[in-house]
Amino acid sequence: MDGEWQHSPVFEEIHLTLSLIGAVFYLVAIMILPLCVPAFLILPKGNESQRDRKVDLPGVGALTGGLILFVYAISDASNVGTSTVSPFLPSISIQLSFILGWSKPQIIVPLIFSAIFVLLFFYLETKAADPAVPPRIWSTPNILPLFAYALTIYWSLYVSELQLVQVFQDLFGWSPLSASIHCLPIGVAGGVSSFLSGKYGPRFPRRVLLPAGQVLMAVGVVLFALANSPGKYWSHTFVGMIIGLLGTGVGYVGVTVAVMASARKGEEGVVGALVNTAFQLGATIGLASTSFFLSSQSV
Repeated sequence: MDGEWQHSPVFEEIHLTLSLIGAVFYLVAIMILPLCVPAFLILPKGNESQRDRKVDLPGVGALTGGLILFVYAISDASNVGTSTVSPFLPSISIQLSFILGWSKPQIIVPLIFSAIFVLLFFYLETKAADPAVPPRIWSTPNILPLFAYALTIYWSLYVSELQLVQVFQDLFGWSPLSASIHCLPIGVAGGVSSFLSGKYGPRFPRRVLLPAGQVLMAVGVVLFALANSPGKYWSHTFVGMIIGLLGTGVGYVGVTVAVMASARKGEEGVVGALVNTAFQLGATIGLASTSFFLSSQSV
């Protein structure tokens, strides 16, 4: 009798789901690990004069901790609110969930500490012998608006991918395999747009590339929003993938060229690393924000 529960349909479904989730990470590891050996052998050794530099562990740790707490807070805020939805006033119940979620100590405390850790990071960078981000970098011309612009590139890309997969499966009723096949144009369009943008983008002024990238990405996501049925895949979703990924490529090249052109001599590497950090940070914040919004709407 004690072991019969292990053979129940519920337990078997949970076990199967957890096994599939684990298999995905195993597959990623199997694909990545073989590339480590050729990467170690092929990649350049680096500048010998930089070997004496130490990793800014306090600064990196403070920034990482602040970002983790921030992502946790905005991702979990709607989950700790009320789950009771009035049949008469559902919209008010959802708004109440927002309010109660954000007023809980388990959300407020991480938000406060995330801000403290980020401020601590900037303070530590002024004291570190080898700071991860030297304070003088922030005085680079146009670095702040370009950093903010870079946040939107992967934000738009990853959030669109996440939403499209959910729409294909939950609303259109497609299988995971069918949903993934219908997402293939994202990869193809991304590769083509990266090549074309990298080759021809530098020929255009930055004042043209940066707004054009944003406009194309906006047009793409608007087309996604209008695709409310499977019959609109080719007329809206597919076209949105092409236009949106073209905007991603144009914006990526535009902001990279603009940042590197503004960098001082000898600081190109740090500035380039900073803009790449903005790309990844935008994806993190975007996915967390979207998850928060979607979970709150399902309350």
